Amino acid sequence: MMQSIRYRENDGIATIKIIFSIFLALYPILCLYTGFFRFTIGDVGLIMFTIFAILPPVPRQDTSIVPVAFFLITTIIVFFVNLFVFKTMPSWAATTYFFRLAKLVFYLMAAFFCGKKFFDSKSFEKAVVIIGCAAAAFMFFQYVAFYLLGKVYLGHIPGLEIYIEEYALGDYEEFYSKTFRPCSFFLEPAMFAQYMIVPTGLVLFSSRRKALSKILLIIIFSLSIVMSTSAQGIAYLGILFLLYIFWGSSKKTYTIVLLFVFVVAIVILQLFSEPFRFAVNRLLFSEDALSARIGTYEYIAEMDIPFKIIGYGYGVVPHGEYMAGVAYVWYGCGFIGVLLVLTMFLTFFKKAQSKTARVICLIFFMSFFVTSLFYNYMLFWFVCFIISHKENRHRRHHNGSYYRRYEEI
Repeated sequence: MMQSIRYRENDGIATIKIIFSIFLALYPILCLYTGFFRFTIGDVGLIMFTIFAILPPVPRQDTSIVPVAFFLITTIIVFFVNLFVFKTMPSWAATTYFFRLAKLVFYLMAAFFCGKKFFDSKSFEKAVVIIGCAAAAFMFFQYVAFYLLGKVYLGHIPGLEIYIEEYALGDYEEFYSKTFRPCSFFLEPAMFAQYMIVPTGLVLFSSRRKALSKILLIIIFSLSIVMSTSAQGIAYLGILFLLYIFWGSSKKTYTIVLLFVFVVAIVILQLFSEPFRFAVNRLLFSEDALSARIGTYEYIAEMDIPFKIIGYGYGVVPHGEYMAGVAYVWYGCGFIGVLLVLTMFLTFFKKAQSKTARVICLIFFMSFFVTSLFYNYMLFWFVCFIISHKENRHRRHHNGSYYRRYEEI
């Protein structure tokens, strides 16, 4: 009797893993829509999974949680020191800052509890590649509809309210008439590229996918990222392919050929592809884009010495400015916070259980210096993948199930 109960429990955990992994693949899209109060639909779902994750049996945690715990404890202490001792936060904004701190703690802890207990690499890979194919296909459809039919189709889910008001009220037809920059199911090209780099990396570094399928998917995913005209996307693709050339391929001759093809492709696209040229020019020569990413580092230089070390409190930003991840953490948590985050990234990379997880960790680390990914919902998404993804290997079957025993979770 006890044995049959354990198998039913195994089946229950297996089902939850599949559901969570599919939810995780959809999470960045679900986070675009309002749930209730300040929570998106994605965050509402994540809260529910986190509640289940902290129930017994508690998932085992590896040592990669240690630097995260140090960072969170330090951040909480610095926050309340600034709030009650230095009083750097205006009382009317304290609630907003506290909510940002609470989200940071929640996203990182949810990544560990949910990731370690519910993440299933095989189910997630299937789901995220299917969603990636659908997102790329809709991107191609948007191009055909715009250039052949003169119509703008948005990939928003009917009946749901977009979480960010400026996107909900935006006139896309007028905007696209000036610069056509489609974003498939997302709200802007950068969001599309940030999502698509994960299925692209999974397919590129897969050792079990058939060659023809692999090449076709890589072409589709890469082309869609280029067509989004996202400067970040172009940079991510370049990093991804370079990492594959020097790390993913074991044959030197094959590596040299791939490098040559990659360089030639870049040159051809720059000469003949307007979307690609537009994205590259924004990345390399646009003063507005450059200022938006690194301009706020000037605020770090203006900080008083004590606050350069401990910061003004997590979530505090000067004059409501957009800040890149490093500047955001430094301004809020000081140089100590930045060092702790760098330690987190190093630990994630060393402890990662798959090559793809390490590659995505490197890309996420580079984005830390130029994007806001570290302090929005994508923090949970990337961290959960990096600490939980494992190489798909054949496992022994037991009564038709390849899942580990319930007690080992």
